[in-house]
Amino acid sequence: MQKQKNKERGITLIALAVSIIVLIILAGVSITMLVGDNGIITQAQRAKENTELAEQKEKENMEKLEEEMNEHLQGIIQVTDKNPGELEVDEQNADTYVINSIEDLVFFAYDVTNGNKYESKTVKLGLNLDFHSNKSYVDATRTDYEKYGYEGELKTGLTTGEGFHGIGTNKFDDTTNSFYGCFDGNNKTIYNCYMNKDITDSDAKQGTGFFGYQLYGTVKNLSLVKVDFTMVCKDIQGYASGLSIRLNEGANVDNCHVDGSIKQYSNGNTHVECAGIVAFNRGTIQNSSNNASISAELNNKTDSTIKSCYIGGITINNEEGGIILNSCNAGKITANVENANIEIGGIARFNAGKDMLIENCYNSGNIYVEGTGNQVKIGGIVGYMADNANIIRNVYNKGDIEANLNNLTSVEIGEIVGQKYNTAIIENAYFLKDRKYQGIGNNVIAEGISSISVEDATNGTLLGYLNKEKSIWKSDANNINDAYPILQWQN
Repeated sequence: MQKQKNKERGITLIALAVSIIVLIILAGVSITMLVGDNGIITQAQRAKENTELAEQKEKENMEKLEEEMNEHLQGIIQVTDKNPGELEVDEQNADTYVINSIEDLVFFAYDVTNGNKYESKTVKLGLNLDFHSNKSYVDATRTDYEKYGYEGELKTGLTTGEGFHGIGTNKFDDTTNSFYGCFDGNNKTIYNCYMNKDITDSDAKQGTGFFGYQLYGTVKNLSLVKVDFTMVCKDIQGYASGLSIRLNEGANVDNCHVDGSIKQYSNGNTHVECAGIVAFNRGTIQNSSNNASISAELNNKTDSTIKSCYIGGITINNEEGGIILNSCNAGKITANVENANIEIGGIARFNAGKDMLIENCYNSGNIYVEGTGNQVKIGGIVGYMADNANIIRNVYNKGDIEANLNNLTSVEIGEIVGQKYNTAIIENAYFLKDRKYQGIGNNVIAEGISSISVEDATNGTLLGYLNKEKSIWKSDANNINDAYPILQWQN
């Protein structure tokens, strides 16, 4: 009996062992089916990876297709410059040089910055150029441009870090290393110019602009589209603008247009001053426009000294002899400030000095300011008009002005001018009815300024008023300005 029980126990143990072995085998098979080379989990992981790779490839293909479409729309073609980095002489004029690639543009900028003024010479664009497109380079990956200030691959150096260094010096009051000739954009466009300047107390006063700090010559027929310019000021003054910081006496900007973004930041130890075309104008700006958004930030929370925030859609200061004709601003102006004097104008922040004129201009860009201020002067056309013979004539503003400010000593905000002194002259200026502010700050309705309804501003009435003496204006047939009058050169 006992032997029979022992025998049954042995059979049971063997069966148990066999069952365990079978279960182990089945578990191994199941694990293999799940995680083996052809397992369910492995295949699912592979499927996920393949899907992600396919999605990434599709994204890359779409981006490449979009880039090709943009290049086609922008007229970007593969450059065929035989001598990149060397300006070719125009076949029809020995005093004219031609830029045929990004390499040429980089060399030209370096050449001016190092003392070649190109006085009595013309430099012109041969074709549209795009800093982001390989087609605009003979070799975007070349690494031999360190002598021009770009380490590593050229395209990477121009589109990251500090980006493009500008044409001519960026240093304050350096008049020797600036452009004195004629730069003819040839009705071409430069796309995606990137500049990012961060200055500290160890640096000299500097500016960010396509033509650097000083411009003594002529720039014409040029469009800068999708610019991305940033100036960060820590303990030293800096300036940011689209074309140049200072347009000097006798210099000219004609048929030039800026689009994109211009930004300036200060930690509160210095001022912020920025503009769409030039920061300081003593020359002539005509038939030109700014469509770039302009933004300024001043974090003066700890310094008891009042700092300044100065912004102009076309220029900060229209100084003695400065003339702005047949031009407009459509770029939005935004300022976020702490403990600052604020002066902003849709065309010019400041119009002061002898023989200054702003004529046949309009602003459609909105102005938005917030924070804490001290003295505030904001105008749809000019923020502040001082004494002397300075004139605003044949202008209108349709941009909104909004100021959310605290701790103010004085506030003068007007749809045309923020503050105006007696001898300054305003003629034939218009703003829209039912706006928050009047023509001049402190709700002043001055001679030469009139309010007009939106209906009359868009049905031809305002056009008639502006064209009373000369046919500088035309109707907005293509609705690029919401049916408000536009200038004859605008398409």
